[in-house]
Amino acid sequence: MLLTKISARLPTELIYLVIKYTTTDTQARLAAVSRHIYSISIRSLYASIPDMSVTRTTQCLLTLSKRPDLANLVQSFSFGLPLSPHFLQAFLVLLSRALHNMNNLRVLSLDMDAPLPINLLNQISGRLTKLTCILPPEGSYPISQLLSNQPTIEELHIVCRPEDISTLSPESLPALKVLTAPTWILNTLLSLRLTHLSRLCILDIMELPELLTVLMTLITLPSPPESMQLVIHVKISSDWIPTAALFHALVALSQGILCVSSLRLYTYGDIICQEELQDMFASNLSEFPRLDTSRLTFRPVTSDEYINNSARFQSMQTPLGGGSLQNAMRHMSNVVANLLSTLAALSSPPAPQAEPNQTQAN
Repeated sequence: MLLTKISARLPTELIYLVIKYTTTDTQARLAAVSRHIYSISIRSLYASIPDMSVTRTTQCLLTLSKRPDLANLVQSFSFGLPLSPHFLQAFLVLLSRALHNMNNLRVLSLDMDAPLPINLLNQISGRLTKLTCILPPEGSYPISQLLSNQPTIEELHIVCRPEDISTLSPESLPALKVLTAPTWILNTLLSLRLTHLSRLCILDIMELPELLTVLMTLITLPSPPESMQLVIHVKISSDWIPTAALFHALVALSQGILCVSSLRLYTYGDIICQEELQDMFASNLSEFPRLDTSRLTFRPVTSDEYINNSARFQSMQTPLGGGSLQNAMRHMSNVVANLLSTLAALSSPPAPQAEPNQTQAN
């Protein structure tokens, strides 16, 4: 009763700030204090729904599937639970109904690690500005229709099979500015909207031939953006190729990618090689005249992060490859490796040549 009287005297703006920075549990308790606080807290409580436990997610989805008025309050929704096959169908039916009711949804994150018996993507009714969609490698999930029907998407983080976006129209994603994707769907997406991108993040941990292949793809694409941040992940190994060759290859190819104004480089593998590469970047920034040096980031990655990243994409790459695609990529890697050897040779000091009379004597 006392809390009810106090709340009646507080300005609405102050109550909103208190509710905004409290926990979800506290917001739920405050909603029961009075009608006035309920009307304020309920908007904050349902505005952004994060990943939760199975029990709480189930309760939330039950409410949203039965209460369209509350579902309309949801602006951001995140779902990434590992689901048991035993109750997958029933759970996804709830999720499907809830998504259908979220007419004001703007930010959606779906990280599915199990085959979907129903197509959730067709149930999204809101106008999204940010979409994170990580689909399982098993099954077919045509996402082209969803992307074509969401012209307001500005940020897209997507992991799927190439077939899932094979019918994407050239008019799709007109507002896209930030793209995060693996290499195997990169060409399809970049051919659509590279002109408007301000940030491109390539998810794969690439060895040098793969990295150079991607960079050459960026060079040859038409209509590049004026300025773009590039985020790449590179595996470094002293047994495979010298660190200096990687640095000189990046320098050489960076001259052709005029649009990259900021580079964020995540390195994996040999720690000594990572430190050598960092020193090379630090002492030779003048080699990147078009790069905003104040925004150059170099971040060595731990072995645990490398394992987690590799495991995540291994399951997607295996069923996607196919013999012909893998052979084509292997051929391209060999071509790029030859290019890299040439660059390394050019960057090395010339070997001493034998005198003519010595050559003839032999």
